[in-house]
Amino acid sequence: MIIKKATIDDMKDIIAMARAFHQESAARKYTLTNERIKELTALIISTGMGILAVKEGEPIGMMGAMLQKNVFFDELMAGDYLIYVKPEHRGTEAAQLMVDYYIHWAKSYGAKSIGIDIESGINDERALNFYNKMGFKTTGYHMKLEEM
Repeated sequence: MIIKKATIDDMKDIIAMARAFHQESAARKYTLTNERIKELTALIISTGMGILAVKEGEPIGMMGAMLQKNVFFDELMAGDYLIYVKPEHRGTEAAQLMVDYYIHWAKSYGAKSIGIDIESGINDERALNFYNKMGFKTTGYHMKLEEM
């Protein structure tokens, strides 16, 4: 398995995985268009980090992340947009390799904080345990009002 930077040439595979993620996640109640996927992918590729986990030539996972200054200070913080591994490849090294790549990427830019969010509704407890084992600590809670 390899981790590679995503490019615009990977758009077909990114759209397919984004659609699968959308259907599996709590966000499935919202509209997702191919145009929005393309727009976000172009943004991530041009200003952040977009990667694919590839096994035997087939993309089996993807991750997107960004760097930004904190609201209160100038140091950079890294945050993820999403991480997704196809169901049949969960429990393999795909997620670990993508998160390791993300951590290395963030550190290479001098990020003072590296965050990962869990809010997809896809195996949230399993994801929490996985990230805890990788050294991430829970620092708060993401809360929402009832959806309107």
